[in-house]
Amino acid sequence: MFPNGFYIHNPGKTTTSYTVNKDVVIRIIDMNDPNIGVGIRNISIENLANLISETEMGNSPFWLSFKNGRVSAIEEQYLP
Repeated sequence: MFPNGFYIHNPGKTTTSYTVNKDVVIRIIDMNDPNIGVGIRNISIENLANLISETEMGNSPFWLSFKNGRVSAIEEQYLP
């Protein structure tokens, strides 16, 4: 049994690169939203890069949306 009820298995080690639109929309989960406790926050690509390199967010899964072959949105997947 897994400690939090789920397991993500990714046997692939392949890295894929994509082109990101200049106006990409990035949404992350904000566990400290002062209004509702947990919310969604839009951030810049620079802020995302900093969070991934400086925190455990680099282990979080993300959903990518594409428009005309380029990444148009990046959204963090909630993990319980």
